[in-house]
Amino acid sequence: MNKIFAIALIACAALSAGCATKNYGRQGELTSVERSSMTCRELELETAKVHGFLQRVEKESEFDARSVLSFLGDFGVGNVMEKSSAVESANTRLAQLQQVRTQRGCTATVAQPPAAAPADPTPSPTAAVPGPASAAPTVAAAPEVQRGQEAYQVESMARQNRCADARANLVAKGPASETYAVSCAGGESLMVRCEFGKCRFMQ
Repeated sequence: MNKIFAIALIACAALSAGCATKNYGRQGELTSVERSSMTCRELELETAKVHGFLQRVEKESEFDARSVLSFLGDFGVGNVMEKSSAVESANTRLAQLQQVRTQRGCTATVAQPPAAAPADPTPSPTAAVPGPASAAPTVAAAPEVQRGQEAYQVESMARQNRCADARANLVAKGPASETYAVSCAGGESLMVRCEFGKCRFMQ
């Protein structure tokens, strides 16, 4: 009788853990058709969708009743692995979208200079001396940003720390850790280190 009760108890615990594990879904990698047919506008919209997916994952990963049940079943490992896989799929798709945007030249539009005022038809009393031709200004290409698995979480932390327009750049990666340099709109920068999905600011 005791053996039957123990087996039933184990089965119930396993079932509860399975139901408590959160499921965020995945972002698929870009197909060859998408790479060849998507316009700059479509690439921009798709990028926004992926960012929306990351926001939903971050929101749903907050502690709730299912987190308690999952911890009782497998110490929360299932939820951590599920979030990690979902974020990784989104970051992979973002990187692929950015790669296609770069190939298509879908970069930030450079503002055109204002139209020159019409020249005064009155001849100048002295002939103008031609000066050396000035070189056309060149726009430096933005450095490629490396995004890791915890990039979205790091940017969210930075924004909460009053870092406007935070951009996380992966500078170091270990077997279970990632280190980011975060640039802010005001020229400030932060360093963040993540270990096993937990991130903290570095001094």
